[in-house]
Amino acid sequence: MSARFIQDFKPRDCLNDLDKLNANAMARALPDYLRSAAGLPIKNPKNADLIRELQRDDFSLERFAREISPTHRSVNSSDFAAAMGAALTQIIADHWTNLSARLDAFTRVVEVSTYRPESLLQFDFPPISEVETEEEAPVKFSAPSVSATATGTLKSYETKITVSRQLWATHGAALATATSDYAFAAHRLELRLLSDLLVSNPLLSDNAALFDASNSNSAAFSLSALDAGMSALQSNALTPAALLVAPGKSATINTTLRQAGFDWPVVASASLPAGSWYLFSNPVEHGSILRLREKGSSRAPSVGWVNIDSSGRKGFYASCDMGFSAISRNGIYRGGV
Repeated sequence: MSARFIQDFKPRDCLNDLDKLNANAMARALPDYLRSAAGLPIKNPKNADLIRELQRDDFSLERFAREISPTHRSVNSSDFAAAMGAALTQIIADHWTNLSARLDAFTRVVEVSTYRPESLLQFDFPPISEVETEEEAPVKFSAPSVSATATGTLKSYETKITVSRQLWATHGAALATATSDYAFAAHRLELRLLSDLLVSNPLLSDNAALFDASNSNSAAFSLSALDAGMSALQSNALTPAALLVAPGKSATINTTLRQAGFDWPVVASASLPAGSWYLFSNPVEHGSILRLREKGSSRAPSVGWVNIDSSGRKGFYASCDMGFSAISRNGIYRGGV
């Protein structure tokens, strides 16, 4: 995450214990207050009674801010900006968790420590062999082999808005709805990045393209074409598990899979060429495409803020870190191209 999200803020010592408790309780309730105002479900049932009471009293977002920041009493306070950033991050996470899980069937997550290009390695152990039963038999050890190396780069993406006091007062609920929609925008971006990588057909560590004659053909999707793809994966002792497809044939593909007895996730990407389809093996068995994330992070988008000027305007950043890298052609098959 960018360093600008780190704020040098300390709670003011002048608050008494009761003010602190009230401010903290209001800050915890803020995500559900925004959800309710935007017509979204409340997540914490403990906040339901408080939210209903505030709504009966026509409790404005500006009054909410005064309770969260009793020493400043304004939506322009740093206290409120920090609470709002945390609340909007939670609202994004409401949808992001399920959206992000859609790509779990296609990729294997790997953590990287920097935003610079990093070498990514995949090791293969020697074949499993029968244990020698003779007591004097020599013990044989073999080094694992590096089956593929690739370069991966984690990148940050963000959208930036300026939020004034008037905007909070008149459009706070709409802003919460738009923030919820950001989770879908981030998912579409991640899906596009994955699709762009596949379409680019990058070189692997052997200086050959990800897709070659062994794992690619130009046939349109059909049972016979699917058989060819499954055979390619199964010849490497891998289990076919998911399909990434271009728009236009999703219903046909899903029907074909059900009739054949397969219950695989099928995800359509608008960034793929018309008629193209990609069959993936189970990434738990073998990672062909790596999905990068920062070491120790949740991978979920987040909202941060900065002071813009002395007028009290705040700049809010909705940010996400994403990246993909191809590491092996054994677990993926391309058709229709």
